[in-house]
Amino acid sequence: MTSPWDRPQPWVHLPVEVKPREFESRMLLACVAAERGFGAVVGAKHHVAAVAATLPRGIYVEKSIQLPGLAGFETRRALGHIECCLDEEGVVYIDDADYTEGRLAPATLDLMERFIVWGDDQAEVVRRFHPSIGDRLRVTGNPRVDLWRPELRAVYDDAVERIRRAWGDFVLVPTAFAMVNNDRGSGYFLQVVGETGRLDTERGRAEAEGYVCYSREIYDRMRAAVVAMAEADPGRRIVVRPHPSEQLAPWQELSAKAPNVVIVREGVLTPWLLAARVVVHNNSTSGLESVLLGRPTVAFVPLTDPRYDQNIPNAVSASASDTSTLLELVDAAFADRPPALPPERRAVIDRHITAIEGRFASERLVDSFLELDAPRLQLEPSVWRSVRRVLTTTPLRVRRQLARKGARPPATPPRKGAKFPPSTLGEVENFLARLRRASGRFSGVECRQVATDVYAFTDPSAAGS
Repeated sequence: MTSPWDRPQPWVHLPVEVKPREFESRMLLACVAAERGFGAVVGAKHHVAAVAATLPRGIYVEKSIQLPGLAGFETRRALGHIECCLDEEGVVYIDDADYTEGRLAPATLDLMERFIVWGDDQAEVVRRFHPSIGDRLRVTGNPRVDLWRPELRAVYDDAVERIRRAWGDFVLVPTAFAMVNNDRGSGYFLQVVGETGRLDTERGRAEAEGYVCYSREIYDRMRAAVVAMAEADPGRRIVVRPHPSEQLAPWQELSAKAPNVVIVREGVLTPWLLAARVVVHNNSTSGLESVLLGRPTVAFVPLTDPRYDQNIPNAVSASASDTSTLLELVDAAFADRPPALPPERRAVIDRHITAIEGRFASERLVDSFLELDAPRLQLEPSVWRSVRRVLTTTPLRVRRQLARKGARPPATPPRKGAKFPPSTLGEVENFLARLRRASGRFSGVECRQVATDVYAFTDPSAAGS
């Protein structure tokens, strides 16, 4: 009997940087693509890149296109992959300059057959920066939002129930202070910014250093606010969930001051947001997610500065500028009197995020993949693929090594396991089972492991397979 993996089919490759943030949404996208005749590969970014030469040539969806990644993009394009980007961090930024200087470059945009954005605001920023992007830009939304929608939230029902049984009623504080509390050191942010050349001018350095000082002040005030919430009601648990790039120790110190403060960083964020009575944040995408999940959400905003405040997370949340207001809003949420989402906040969300209603972002993304006419190939590598890998990557590797001579030293290389903890096929199959129950779809989708932390999806029953 012929294996479903032996069938030629078009392929889409979906590397994941931060497992708790995007792994499940990429598996959802893989399932939607499989339903429509694609094979899909999902896995840890560095592992997918390592096997890119032996994967079937297909649509390779980068999660960002900063200039330091140029060599990798060129290599994958030389291998025959169709380069696209869904900028995972493209929804939250300060202004045009913050987004374009930090995340875009003409050289990398020109390599992309499709640049896929969260919403209309981001699309306009990209078009102003690089008008020649033209009809290669697509506004689809992000598959992460699909899993936040009421139609699919049941994926998390079991996890929400487990969290509530274990923790009871609690305040959730998802943090976003990697700029000043980075687990690679307090100077890491400026080191990374320095690689872009933005510190080469006096103005650029002053702006970056000012941003760090501003963030540190908010970080210190948020830590104090966590203790204040805990002391205001010692019977109320405050769960702090630090960002994956943050150090845990400074947050763990708060537990010594208030025993009802606990630090938890496990699993996917979404069920924690759904299980919390109220979510407190500052300028965090987690706060935006909380609002879209319909949860009571408060932005603690002890300082404001238009030079550094981001465009959307605080703007769509109820706002507390001081600790007393924060405590009042938290108490109101526990009394089932959360503030309503006024129309002006919903308008901000609609401008920045597409596919909150109607067709899923995943479906719109697959529409854009179908435009690209990817070749139909088998999953298993042929001898020619191995030869092609050597012929293609060797000269590119030599060129990169020569280019590095005299270049500015890179920032500390990432610890590969920190953002993507080890995964298993059982974990993937568990998500697929929950997704089937929640959606009533994907009964024909099959998955298999193809490398460490890398999984392939296909649907033998799909039209066009």
